[in-house]
Amino acid sequence: MKYPIREIFSSVQGEGLLVGSPCTFIRLAGCNVGCSFCDTPDALTTNGAMRLFVPDILFAIPEHTNHIVITGGEPTLQDLRPLTEELNKKGYFTQLETSGFNSLQGATFSHVTWSPKVAVNYEASPDVVSAAREIKLVIDQPVEPSLVDYIYHLLGLTDAPILLMPEGKMGETKFIPVVMEYLDIFARFPTRVRFGTRLHTILGVR
Repeated sequence: MKYPIREIFSSVQGEGLLVGSPCTFIRLAGCNVGCSFCDTPDALTTNGAMRLFVPDILFAIPEHTNHIVITGGEPTLQDLRPLTEELNKKGYFTQLETSGFNSLQGATFSHVTWSPKVAVNYEASPDVVSAAREIKLVIDQPVEPSLVDYIYHLLGLTDAPILLMPEGKMGETKFIPVVMEYLDIFARFPTRVRFGTRLHTILGVR
């Protein structure tokens, strides 16, 4: 099968528990979530995307890379098993970034980053919830009681750390105080609810 690829590039992981890790991003095109704050709008549709077979994707990965981040768009719109099977066979550390809305369809990863989205009412496939090693929530509104309740729900649902990331581009700090308010609310869970940095915006890299 061919995958709709928007881009393949090397950088550092700017978000989550693996922040600062050098990696290569495989950005798939297409999304069925549609967040208002999406920072990769060119990946929302497959229009103009490259169509690559698995060997083509593997060939595009730099030799020095070990950490592969599969992202989007929403990458789980595709059957990722053929791709991840080859990546795992070759010994890559594979990380998936997903809204969790779609099933993993049996694909396995070294690390799953689940980022629940209000655009789909935080709905998530059970296999994503059980596989998640971390949860990222983007904060783009003042403190909302419904989100407070949802975070409490997550704390009872999984042991995965919850990282609260202020929405915004480089240099914007509008939602940092809001994240701090949430951290104060959940101060008795210091290892479970944390501030999520966006290192790439600080460094000015992709």
